[in-house]
Amino acid sequence: MGRVIVLICLISGCLLLAGPTAIGQQPQVFRSTVQLVQLQVSVVGADGEFLQGLGEEDFRITVDGESRPAQVVYEVDLRPSAVADTTTTATIAAPDLSRPVAARRHFLVLFDLVYGPHKSRRWVLEARKEALDFIREGVHRLDLVAVATITRTGINLLSPFVADHSQALAAVESLGLRSATGQIPLESEVEEVIADNFNSDPAASFGNLDQVPAMEYRAYVAGVANYLDQLRQMAEMLQAVEGKKHVVMFTHGFADRALTGLSLEELSAGANLRSVSPGGLASAALEMQSGDSGVREDMGRVVKALRQADAVIHAVDTAGLAASIGPVAVRPTRQSLSTLALDTGGTLYLNTNDFAVPLAAIEQTTAAFYMIGYRRSPNDPPTVEVSVQIIRPGARVVSAPTALSPPPEYRQMTPSQRQLQLAEFMNDDVERRRIDFQAQVVPLPGKGEGRVAVLLEVPGAEVQRLALERNSEQIQLEFGAFSLDESGRPVGATRRGVTIDVAELRARGPIAAQRFLLSDSVQARPGEGRLRLLLREAEIGQLSSRTIRFWSPEPSSTLALARPFILSGMAAPLATADGGGFDPFAYGEHRLLPLAAPVVQAGATVRMLLVAWNLQLHPPTGQTVVGLTMDLTSADGEAHRVQSLAIVDTLHDAESGVTRLLVEATMPAAMPVGTGHLWVRLLDRVAGRRVEEQVQVRMTSTEHAAEPRGSR
Repeated sequence: MGRVIVLICLISGCLLLAGPTAIGQQPQVFRSTVQLVQLQVSVVGADGEFLQGLGEEDFRITVDGESRPAQVVYEVDLRPSAVADTTTTATIAAPDLSRPVAARRHFLVLFDLVYGPHKSRRWVLEARKEALDFIREGVHRLDLVAVATITRTGINLLSPFVADHSQALAAVESLGLRSATGQIPLESEVEEVIADNFNSDPAASFGNLDQVPAMEYRAYVAGVANYLDQLRQMAEMLQAVEGKKHVVMFTHGFADRALTGLSLEELSAGANLRSVSPGGLASAALEMQSGDSGVREDMGRVVKALRQADAVIHAVDTAGLAASIGPVAVRPTRQSLSTLALDTGGTLYLNTNDFAVPLAAIEQTTAAFYMIGYRRSPNDPPTVEVSVQIIRPGARVVSAPTALSPPPEYRQMTPSQRQLQLAEFMNDDVERRRIDFQAQVVPLPGKGEGRVAVLLEVPGAEVQRLALERNSEQIQLEFGAFSLDESGRPVGATRRGVTIDVAELRARGPIAAQRFLLSDSVQARPGEGRLRLLLREAEIGQLSSRTIRFWSPEPSSTLALARPFILSGMAAPLATADGGGFDPFAYGEHRLLPLAAPVVQAGATVRMLLVAWNLQLHPPTGQTVVGLTMDLTSADGEAHRVQSLAIVDTLHDAESGVTRLLVEATMPAAMPVGTGHLWVRLLDRVAGRRVEEQVQVRMTSTEHAAEPRGSR
């Protein structure tokens, strides 16, 4: 059959989260776990309107015939009236970090470039225009939007499910059409990648039964089978994403003759033709009478896969628009479209000449629902039949999953499923702690491009656990850091893979006493920002995620100092520059490895890196002339002066205005044990300016960690 083409902007850092905001009746704790199955359920009352105020006792859930109590129930109401009612409450101002991505709407805008009105391009232009308006103005800021096309070669995912709607808009605009208004001539303003999908219509002559060769009909059926296989693979790909997926599909569908055979009128016409001239009927007519059984089986597999993925098709028929602008051979496709839409629990909009109308209806009918959760049993099969009923008089369930398959094990996931799952994790502020790590984000107050340093630390005991679970001496970690500004828009990203050699760690001493370090920097804008951190073991798929807030200062010409970096005793070879901007840890031919969770020992010598901006050089010598003092302050305010200080080396970059100082300091022997702060005060002796910064440390009287191993 065909192949699925997945184009995801992950490597370039496009998959970024936007913080969700509390909408609804009250905040709830509804975290993603492997034990809790989450369902979106729509309920209406006797008046046909969304019914509010339901609780756990109002729902009856049956899983494979077994009753399961509702563990969690809460409303999500994104209708304009509901949002207006809550904008004055305190909960609207802060991101709702307890609400998982499964409780947000997922819209996949799908353009069918295989079966459309082939003699007109206007439907593509209008669909593109209305899709842009739908994403700009129709969807809610909390919704996740994806964009894809289906062609004869497969599904092309132009944007995965992201809360950054600008990425989805760019994906729609990338369809190759230069103008989104009006009708265009056959070849004038359509890029070749789009035109190739309209150069022929295999079913154009189906209206003349006496002219349809058997081979042409069979070729058409083979094309339909390939098309349905692409949809089935798309459904399996969507299975990796939690929550209900609304597939908004602009399509004309394929000819019903491939699915259900000839209509009564066509059968009658064929009988009349046979009575006049028995040899005049094409050899394909008998095959066309009842449709193709293989196509019907394929359609059943598509519907089943969509239901198991909790995905519904909202089919927007593009034939009505084509018919409104001139004579077009409109093929009967109602059965294929209604099967895809209605059998998955979606909606069908036929012969519309205004795509804005069905898009508005889809948004309105999906805007209010309940999130309910039941506890998964260890005996549940991979796919379960689900029934959700409401026991309140006059109320009824109008939309709920009927079958569910949880995401497959990571090892069994396809590359596209892995990418989609990663996109989901990036758009969900809920922390996942499958891999234990500590992290620190340090704003770098430069006068040019704003950046933040990212420090990560994995304990040796966690490295050992992963090695045992993977049954390997090599651990492959995937690390990603993605920064957003205060409005949730993407700013910068870095992503890399690193390998931990467990045997090498073991040769250095007890693994539990060591740490694995990783550091990088990401572009950031001045002001409030967030950094989304992801760490995943590439083989077994265990993943941790964390969101850290930071404040990045405005660039200026005044003296500035970044938060001090406590260094490990290790350094990594300096990798080839990748054009990622200023790297604070590149020093000579090596890359320094700071600690994300620094520990200082009483009486021990600590090496640290100070990164300062706008230090004045001494005019006659061109040297850095500074004064330096340090204090350790305990949690109760007790301060101890660091008496022994030495600047080991300095490195100044005239272009960026950055001066880096390597410093060695001996910690006070009498300092208290516990959490404290190391204060650094820097004096520019040339300009007479002072600046201070601090870093949190853990003070101890004994050595707690051996030499960590690190990586860029």
